[in-house]
Amino acid sequence: MKAISLHQPWASLIAHGNMRSETRLQCAPLSCIGETLAIHAAKTTVGNDALPERLLPAPSSELPRGVIVCTAKLLWCGRITRHHYQAFEMHNGLTWVMDPFGNYEIGRWVWALDSIKPLRTPVPVPGRRSIWSLDAETTAAVISEGGAA
Repeated sequence: MKAISLHQPWASLIAHGNMRSETRLQCAPLSCIGETLAIHAAKTTVGNDALPERLLPAPSSELPRGVIVCTAKLLWCGRITRHHYQAFEMHNGLTWVMDPFGNYEIGRWVWALDSIKPLRTPVPVPGRRSIWSLDAETTAAVISEGGAA
């Protein structure tokens, strides 16, 4: 299974269904489209003072770190080419409704997620940059905790 690391609170916002896309500077690898990804909460933190605590699934200091928190199917990836009111148009002609948490600057890429399955118990594993692969033991632990295969 492939994985991506996100800083908190974004990993938990996905796990709790409050965020259904990830915005990045690069396109997702084509081999990952339609596949299940493990969503990893990175140990390192970045400033998230712009997000009111009421929007978070728990106080920032209590969010899990260094663990896989959920799995999600990567539906598609599209480059933001033009903004609309509360939505944006992709280079492939699709329109995606903005959630309040992404960075939707023109030129960035949206990784659209679906079939999000939070894990009953987060699975500890060191994170990495970009897309990375879980070993067989970690993949089995993710699936046994309720993640999709």
